[in-house]
Amino acid sequence: MEAVLLWILNGLGVLFIIYTIVQGIRVQLTIKRCEPIHKRPLRAKPLDKNKTNFWVFIIVAIVLWGGCLLGIAYFKLIQIMPIYFAAITALSSFATLFRQGKIGEKGIAVTDKFIRWEDVHSYTLDWFPITSSQYPNGRLIINTLSGQQYELIVEKEYKKEIGNLLESKSPA
Repeated sequence: MEAVLLWILNGLGVLFIIYTIVQGIRVQLTIKRCEPIHKRPLRAKPLDKNKTNFWVFIIVAIVLWGGCLLGIAYFKLIQIMPIYFAAITALSSFATLFRQGKIGEKGIAVTDKFIRWEDVHSYTLDWFPITSSQYPNGRLIINTLSGQQYELIVEKEYKKEIGNLLESKSPA
């Protein structure tokens, strides 16, 4: 019985680690596809009401940490390293894979979604007031033709580059 539990716990950990690696590769391929004009990724998030990714992340984190605590109760830490590593990954790097974006010559990359400039319906770029915790950054809100809406936090150092690109790619 304990051997089966150990296999299940470590299997969950390995599956999560593999999924995180695959997601990281998908994000990097999407970023390359947009041909970014800036180096560091921007913080991005979808603004639609569908919070599926958020709730999936919460449920997965709870399951991983629950499995980790269950494993600690029954096994030595060295025996449950895959699920322990997966639980730490869930807290540290997994969420950031779903919260980065880049703006480029061919389009916009938001996590693993690529938005071509032809698919952008409208955009709004405004800068936060000095009283905001986001100051001196700006907020770029993108509306797509399919009705999706995304928000990217633009760092002030990229203001000129991104502003010029947005003017040249302005939707008709």
